[in-house]
Amino acid sequence: MTDEELAATCIADEASNQPYEGKVAVGIVILNRMAKKFESDGTVPGTVEKYMQFSGFWDDFVAGRYQVVVHGEVQEQMRAEHLHQEFSKQPIWNDCVRAWLDAQAWAAGKPLSFTPGPQFHKLTKDTVLYYNPRIAKQPAWATLEKLDAVIFQHDFYHA
Repeated sequence: MTDEELAATCIADEASNQPYEGKVAVGIVILNRMAKKFESDGTVPGTVEKYMQFSGFWDDFVAGRYQVVVHGEVQEQMRAEHLHQEFSKQPIWNDCVRAWLDAQAWAAGKPLSFTPGPQFHKLTKDTVLYYNPRIAKQPAWATLEKLDAVIFQHDFYHA
């Protein structure tokens, strides 16, 4: 799997039910983490596949809560391949690939392929965290003073 496919797979898993700008925002978090080496070695795989950083590669959402289903790097890589195969067949796939390209454009200061809303403009190069308060317990790092933006069901934060 290429870096682009892996990033788009992560975006699909994390934000398939989010509007397009939410998908791009997840891509921005991936890129920001890579640039800052925040829970990252600076690569796409070393960011999205890092232990317990992006839930879809390690957990399943079962009966209204996250449950760890993957134990170890080999299982995680197999799960990433499986998720890629699943998502690449779905109608949302092209949006997730395009969202990765828009996230890269944003990081490079280039024009985007869409007109983002006001919350999207609050994202910064320091935005490296997010969670969905509707389905996940509030993490200790999710404090009001660190909140950068709320885009649909995801709250985005700086560290």
